[in-house]
Amino acid sequence: MEPLLPEIDKLFYDYDPEEILAAEPGSFCQGILDMKCGNMSTKAQMEALPDNIRTLQRIEDEFGSIDDFITSEPADAIVEQLSKGSSPYKMKMLGEALAWEYLRNVGIDGAKPDTHLRRFLGADRMGIGNHTPATVSEVNEQVAKLSEETGMSKVEVDNLIWNFCADGFGEICTATPHCTSCPIRDCCKGC
Repeated sequence: MEPLLPEIDKLFYDYDPEEILAAEPGSFCQGILDMKCGNMSTKAQMEALPDNIRTLQRIEDEFGSIDDFITSEPADAIVEQLSKGSSPYKMKMLGEALAWEYLRNVGIDGAKPDTHLRRFLGADRMGIGNHTPATVSEVNEQVAKLSEETGMSKVEVDNLIWNFCADGFGEICTATPHCTSCPIRDCCKGC
């Protein structure tokens, strides 16, 4: 996707909210699909753009800036406000994992509790919690502890685990783990 960023920028009018609001959401969907960057949620995500832009504008009006909003409370509380249906700041098509990814991308230290981290830190593999896969709170607690113990940021811990697990990257602790190739298999409950 990275080589296509200039085209994506152009498609979204360099992220000018007024231009995006004036456009037909279907044009964004078709543009993304034409670039082969889409997924099964692309249509719904593009249809959610106007509401999400208005929510961000309201946040900016109420807090002075988006930065002031995301730093107004602990990161997990901001994730909840962005991802929970009962919140006035709920962003459509944005769940906990994507809310964490957003915060990480704007400089907030945290882990994205996605499938890879939840699987790796599950009770049946490397985790110290009680659930398989690990719950979001178990991931956050374990990553915070690893961050504290190693001196690495939570983002760095997250990236190491993600790269160890993800297809096309480390491909060790995938859905079907490759235990014979795993350098830390002696520490794992699943091997």
